[in-house]
Amino acid sequence: YRAFMELEHSDGENWFFETQVLAVSPEFDINDAGALGRADRIEAQADLTYNENTVGTFRSWGLSAEIESEWNFDGDRLQTRYEARWQLGLLNFWRFGGEFDYRGAGLSDTRTRGGPLMGTAGATGFSINVSSPFQNRFGANLFAFYEDDTLGGRVLSTGLSLQYRPGGAWQFSGGPNFTHSVNTRQFVTTLDDGRAETFGRRYVFAELDRHTLSAQFRANYAFNPDLSLEAYFEPFAATGSYSNYGELREPGTADLRFYGREPGTSISESTGSAPRLITVDDGPDQFSFIREDFRALSFRSNLVMRWEWLPGSTLFVVWQLDRGGFGFENGPDSAGLGDLFDSPGEPGRNFFAVKATYWLPI
Repeated sequence: YRAFMELEHSDGENWFFETQVLAVSPEFDINDAGALGRADRIEAQADLTYNENTVGTFRSWGLSAEIESEWNFDGDRLQTRYEARWQLGLLNFWRFGGEFDYRGAGLSDTRTRGGPLMGTAGATGFSINVSSPFQNRFGANLFAFYEDDTLGGRVLSTGLSLQYRPGGAWQFSGGPNFTHSVNTRQFVTTLDDGRAETFGRRYVFAELDRHTLSAQFRANYAFNPDLSLEAYFEPFAATGSYSNYGELREPGTADLRFYGREPGTSISESTGSAPRLITVDDGPDQFSFIREDFRALSFRSNLVMRWEWLPGSTLFVVWQLDRGGFGFENGPDSAGLGDLFDSPGEPGRNFFAVKATYWLPI
């Protein structure tokens, strides 16, 4: 079963609140009829907001606070997150906003991929965004996000979105996005012949240093209100490098026995082309796994003609180009602009589709 309950106050002048509870039982499964992200979850959330829309020194401003917790049906608290947000609108229609997040340490019942519970790090993050007046012919939106956690992980993400409306039938938009993340508890593999503390298995993790660079571009042309042509393309590049391998020390914690640092262990790496082989000696035991440093490129584009041939009835003609490539590399350099320009040269396929809808006159 899946159950959801919500209580909301949204017709006030300044104060608004919302609280909701969601429960998805462990046995709930609709994958034969749809898509299910996760079951075995209980989530509770509360949100309180104050907005001031009376024009004075500012056109508008607002503050909000939110708390959200999540458990599984065994009663394990998976996470609790606190968030504070603010937004400010100036008299000249420039808009500013941001938020501050704090996530306490918790537990994960999925990080070991079917193994025991594992501890997760607490984290603190903040973001900011700036938007130009929406009615201008040229507009821009800039955002930045940063987070670090108690295990040494961090995320830095920035993006710029530009819009240009020259008038008439044309509209253009696009901009780049960049993310650099370090995950110090990235799952690698599960091996047998582990210690008794982890039930005879080894749950191997590593530090993953990942760079992602992408850009999205759109161009629309309206021949008339019923007929338009829309183009979209997105080059994408990502690289990842693994280091600091170790295995879960004991369930319910985030502690690792780092290979090469834990007494009685040593770690070595094969030479030659990628992917290289990591070999670990742990006392009398020896085992190996692949170092999966990677570089991934993709280029996706769509061209869509939309014709509303009758009121409510529409014909779509779609051409999609999907290109991409993935390869193992030895400590790849971070993704750069050159990778974005290389992405259209990756192997791929073309896809053509026609879709028609008809509004029944009943």
